Amino acid sequence: MPVTPLHSITGLRIDIDGSVTEHEVPVDGDSALDGMYAVLGVDTVDVATLRPCPGSPGRTLDAWVDDSGMLNSVPNWIGTGLAALMSDDHTRVLYGPILLLVTDERTGRSHSVPRQLRAAIGEAARLLGQSQRVQRQVARSVDRLS
Repeated sequence: MPVTPLHSITGLRIDIDGSVTEHEVPVDGDSALDGMYAVLGVDTVDVATLRPCPGSPGRTLDAWVDDSGMLNSVPNWIGTGLAALMSDDHTRVLYGPILLLVTDERTGRSHSVPRQLRAAIGEAARLLGQSQRVQRQVARSVDRLS
């Protein structure tokens, strides 16, 4: 049986403390699911589509989260704020760590977040984190996990 080569895509992980880090997500064949599980430290994921990916027709920027995060984690206020800025849904709250990736709507395959978009999202997260109101919310979430 032939072995499918393993490659990776680059996503952004947004943690509940507001930190944003680039992560290489392993892709096995056509699937990045096992890589997503590993990066997020979960067993199942759910996806929230945020918006069309700029400069990439037919692709969307998606937020991948722990499918049971609402039950076993706390709100991710920086990630929720970023999701609200990038989508039309301003009521959704995202829980636990978030992994941003791009999805091809036609094939369903995951792709890297473009480098310029990663930089812009990182800067937006940094600016959101400077808000005292957001800082208080983040601190409460982090304290609840301690």
